[in-house]
Amino acid sequence: MYLGVYYLDPPGPSGQIRRSLSKVAAIVLQREDGVSLRRDLAVKLKPLEEWICDSCGEVVVADQTGSGYLQWAEMPSDLAGGFRIVHNKAGCLKQEDLPALTADIELEHWTGADGLVALMAFVDHGRYHGKNESSPPKVMLDQWAEIVRRLHVPYYEEARQYWEKAEEDGLFEDLNDEQIFYSSFLQEIIGKYA
Repeated sequence: MYLGVYYLDPPGPSGQIRRSLSKVAAIVLQREDGVSLRRDLAVKLKPLEEWICDSCGEVVVADQTGSGYLQWAEMPSDLAGGFRIVHNKAGCLKQEDLPALTADIELEHWTGADGLVALMAFVDHGRYHGKNESSPPKVMLDQWAEIVRRLHVPYYEEARQYWEKAEEDGLFEDLNDEQIFYSSFLQEIIGKYA
């Protein structure tokens, strides 16, 4: 997995955020005049209480003040994707930068046991309502799984800052596709690279 680096085009009708892959754990805002602003993402987080804003790189907290939001795009084909954890403020909650109709709900709604149930509704309404209501939106499953990990797997959000380095060092070589997400292994990554 690569952490993204975001390049911000000048504001205006053509302004948009494009995601590119990078081996750098940072957010880079690059203006048209070539000036770049870099923010390193290596931050210590409280597991399942704090996340990194996908827009500004600052810490987001899920609390009753509504300061954090989960945002996603719903494409015309009823496909949900582009999940982002952001602050509830103008500079981060950028609906105009996403390529489709945007939905967002307070981050607190998506955390804890009830939050996991809410996230599951993206892929299945359940055995009782699934037969009587319209089907849930199709979801980009890899992006959905990533947001579920970020919100519900302890230490994942912090460890993902060091993912590329851990990959380069061969830390995943003897592990299967489940073991790399175990909380104990994620703590090992944090301990090694933080």
